[in-house]
Amino acid sequence: MSKRSDGPTAVPRLLTLQAASQASGVPVNSLRDLVSRGHLPTVRLPQNRRVFVLADDLAALVLRSRER
Repeated sequence: MSKRSDGPTAVPRLLTLQAASQASGVPVNSLRDLVSRGHLPTVRLPQNRRVFVLADDLAALVLRSRER
């Protein structure tokens, strides 16, 4: 039997490329390049031309790219 959550479902935070750029310090054109190369997945909502990225995906990309 699966457990059911009675609380509200957490909605992932969506960022426009501009907001993702401001949050990360990565230029918008660099983010577009990362998207086009498949390194950063996007979200496109129905009836909306804007491109969004999940804040968690952006954070994961930064952590994967960190040099040790």
